[in-house]
Amino acid sequence: MLDISIIPYDDIVQYLQLNNQPVPNNKYETYQVALDLLYSGKQLEAPFSVADWVIATNLQMNNLVLPTYNISNILMSSDYELKDLANNLLLNDIDKERIIRILDYLGYLKNDIKLFDNLPDETLNQILSDVDCKSLLLTCKSSRRFANFCQKNLDQLLKQNLQKSIKYNIQTYDRQKLINMCYSINPSLIDLYTEVNEVNESKKNIVVDVSNLNSDGTGGQIISYLYDMFLGKGNVEDIKIVSDNYDKYKLAMDILDAYNHTATFSNYADEFYHMFGPERIYQMARVGPVGPVPPAMDNIHEGYKYVTNSINLVLDVSDFDDRGTVVVVPKTYLDPRKNQVDDIPIVSNNYSSYYDAIDVLTQEFGLYELIDAERKYAQLYGDT
Repeated sequence: MLDISIIPYDDIVQYLQLNNQPVPNNKYETYQVALDLLYSGKQLEAPFSVADWVIATNLQMNNLVLPTYNISNILMSSDYELKDLANNLLLNDIDKERIIRILDYLGYLKNDIKLFDNLPDETLNQILSDVDCKSLLLTCKSSRRFANFCQKNLDQLLKQNLQKSIKYNIQTYDRQKLINMCYSINPSLIDLYTEVNEVNESKKNIVVDVSNLNSDGTGGQIISYLYDMFLGKGNVEDIKIVSDNYDKYKLAMDILDAYNHTATFSNYADEFYHMFGPERIYQMARVGPVGPVPPAMDNIHEGYKYVTNSINLVLDVSDFDDRGTVVVVPKTYLDPRKNQVDDIPIVSNNYSSYYDAIDVLTQEFGLYELIDAERKYAQLYGDT
C-alpha cells in the first residue's frame, strides 16, 4: 500500500474537517486518523488528492504497470489523446491535474518541467498559446519559471485563448473574470458527445451541433430539438451530431475516430457528403410574398426538387398555406404523426395541406406523376 504521507498535509486536514473529525495536534497522528477514517468507509467527502491516493493504492494492489510519463507531454496533449490513460487510471473524465497526481503517487511520472527554465519568454509564450485554456492554467502552476512568466503575461494569454471561442470583446476583463471564464467554457466535442449519449430520458432529445467546430474540438454546442428543428442541419442515421456543412461534420467524425482509435465515424462523414453535398445545407425559408412568383408555389417546388435529390430528406407540408410554409426534414427524426404515400418524399399530418401541396405541384409545375398521391393519402390516413 502507498504511504499516506504523500498526500499534502493541508489536504489531510481538510479531509478530516469535511467529515467532522477532530484534527490532532501531532502531524503523524493526523495522518493516522485520516487512514483509519479511510479504512472505516464512513467518510462523506474527500479532496481529489485523497480520492486519487485511494485510486492509486487500488491500482498498485492490482499490479497495474504503466510506462513513465513526462509532465510536459500530459500538459501539451489533447483530451482525446489522454482517453486511454484516463481509463487506465479509473477516471471518468479527462482531468490532467488528476492524471498527473495519480501517476506521481504511483511513481510513473517524470518531472521534466525544469527543461523549460532556460527557454526565452518568446518560446514560453508560443508553448502556452498552443494549449487549451485549462491546461494553460495548470502549466502556470507547474514550475517557478512558468509561474513567474504567467504572473506577467497570464491576462493576455487567457484573452488570446478565450477569444478563439468567444465572439464578443473581453479585452477589458480582469484576471479573475478571465480565469472563471476559462473554467466555464470550451467543452470538447468528446465531452459533448458523451453527454448527449447518456442513457437518460431527459437527454433523448438533444444533439451536438458542430456547425462551428474548431480544429481543437471546441466550438460545438448541445441543442434541444423537436423533429422539425433540423431545418438547415444535416444528420446521419442515429449519430447524435448535426451540422449545416460537410467540412465541420467531417472534422467532428475525424476527432471521434482519433479518440476511439477507429475508422468507423469516417463512414458517416462519407454518407453525410452523399446526402447533403459539400456546400452549406439548403435551408427552406418561411417567407411572405416576394417577387412575381407566389411563394406558395416557389417554396414547395424548390423544396420538392431538393428532397428528391437526397435519400434521407422529405418535405413536410403540414403547415402549407398561401405563404408557402414548407420544411425539409431528415427521415431519421421524422415525427411519426407525419404520413407519407409510397416513396413520394412529401409528408403531412393532415389531408387538407397534403391535398393543397400536391395540387400545386401537379397543376402549376406539371408533376403529374404525383396526381394520384392525394387519393392514396385519403385512403390510407383519412381525409381530415
